[in-house]
Amino acid sequence: MSSARWALTESGILIDPSPSCRENPGMAFAERRRLFVMVIVMLIISLIVGAVFSLILYNASTKREEQQLDSLVKNNVQMIEAMIRSHLLHINNASAPDAVPAILRNALGAHIENITFGESGEFMLGTRSGENIVFLTKLRKTTTGENPAIPWHNHLSTPMRRAISGESGISTGIDYRGESVLAAFTPIRGTSWGAVVKIDLAEIRKPFIRAMLLGAAISIVIIFAGAVLLKRIGDPILRQLQKLWLAVEQSASLIMITDAAGGIEYVNPTFTEITGYTIGEIAGRQPALFKSGQTTNEEYAALWRTILEGHKWRGEFCNRKKSGDLFWVWTSIIPLKDDDGRITHFLTIQEDITELKRIQYELTRSNTELEHFAYIVSHDLQEPLRMVASYTQLLARRYTDRLDQTANEFIEFAVNGANRMQMLIDNLLQYARIARTDQKFEKVDLNSVLEDVKTNLKLAIEESRAEIFSENLPVVNADKPQISRLFQNLISNAIKFRGDRTPLVKIEAQKRGYEWLFSVEDNGIGMESTDKIFVIFQRSKNSEKYPGSGIGLAVCKKIVERHGGKIWVESVPDHGSKVYFTLPEKT
Repeated sequence: MSSARWALTESGILIDPSPSCRENPGMAFAERRRLFVMVIVMLIISLIVGAVFSLILYNASTKREEQQLDSLVKNNVQMIEAMIRSHLLHINNASAPDAVPAILRNALGAHIENITFGESGEFMLGTRSGENIVFLTKLRKTTTGENPAIPWHNHLSTPMRRAISGESGISTGIDYRGESVLAAFTPIRGTSWGAVVKIDLAEIRKPFIRAMLLGAAISIVIIFAGAVLLKRIGDPILRQLQKLWLAVEQSASLIMITDAAGGIEYVNPTFTEITGYTIGEIAGRQPALFKSGQTTNEEYAALWRTILEGHKWRGEFCNRKKSGDLFWVWTSIIPLKDDDGRITHFLTIQEDITELKRIQYELTRSNTELEHFAYIVSHDLQEPLRMVASYTQLLARRYTDRLDQTANEFIEFAVNGANRMQMLIDNLLQYARIARTDQKFEKVDLNSVLEDVKTNLKLAIEESRAEIFSENLPVVNADKPQISRLFQNLISNAIKFRGDRTPLVKIEAQKRGYEWLFSVEDNGIGMESTDKIFVIFQRSKNSEKYPGSGIGLAVCKKIVERHGGKIWVESVPDHGSKVYFTLPEKT
């Protein structure tokens, strides 16, 4: 994972927003260097793109210029040839073409001198005279005002030499000034002359160079302005990305991201540390790599149905490390969707609960042994205690009139003690049976449960004139007999500990995330302390004058915990109590 971190950091995505980082000159310099490099890279790319674009336009313009030069030279040469033929006919071919009178040359020169275009464009006529090239028309760009004689074998005036030699075409070359030009050239038929139309390459390139320089300047301004704007706008976004990245990378949870088909694309360092696999070993592979065989195919199928429908899935897995060791994780799998609602990836967040599972197993084993011991002891004590109680009561009936007052009191104490012991053992057996039940969970309508409880408590409700209010209660997955006992214990307590008031009991249910929160509120005597209220056989001080063994709320706690919930009490003495408990949406 360090390589991924390095890549993000070096690319400038991770910019530490913390004050300590800002105050660190080295970090500040690194951040400025990253911004500078980014600007330079963007500038180079912009210049390259601009240069390529300008080169394309320049080539297109050169082609167009070539066509214009070619057309110009051909049209004017045709006209010159017509003038020469007309002159020769006029003088009855008395003279050769090379002996064209000065008056004709002057006419041609006047015509050609008017053919100008651009700053350097020029139409020229020339011929060979001995070992020199002689220009027949006045040149536009001479420095002395006189036409120079160019040696025939000199590199100067290449286009004219080719035209005089009988060649036609378009090419770049060197003119009489030594300048690079684009020229169209052709010979004049019936003469030893050549015609050239040329324009400086520098003049063709000039607008493109100017445009490229202007574009570069504009690009520099735009890029620098964009960089500053990007830094101001992008810094908060980059800081948020950095926080998210660091949160994932440094999280104590195992985090995995897969594609829509389940192929692993990313895992964080905690994942690799716990599983023992490197990112290279698991990239592109399926999470089935970690299967331990303790999860059934049906459970996996249900998982995939849930997440492919776009819902979150939560549950436990027993996975296998690279070493072969097993470990337990609490897993949440979240589908990630694009703007169109299509699932693109799955995010898996896992908590290592191996140690928790070990402790849970030890506690479960200990509790099972204790419950088994309590059940056996309670069951085995039943018969001798029943015998003690029976013979004590028999003694009281037969010898009450024969014993003195003190002996009768002792017998009464023994009978009461035996009866109380019998009640405590019965309660202890009931408490132990809660975890030993084989009753399976089912869909339970709590409104129906509440009506059954009211029927069971009908006599107490009528005697106390209690009023019970409830909202529409949900349907939950539960052990119906135990849930019935839970509500019956809580409502019975609310009626019993009413004081001198008419009991008012209010039952509410509220959906909270993936669980239901229930409350049973009364207007009774309340409690001075709730610290040990759920401990078996413990009672609050202000409830000692009421009958009972102190097992009711302990049973409630045991039932709620068996269903995967929690229970607690809020109470103020003489202002009633409010018992809260939760039940998972799916148990």
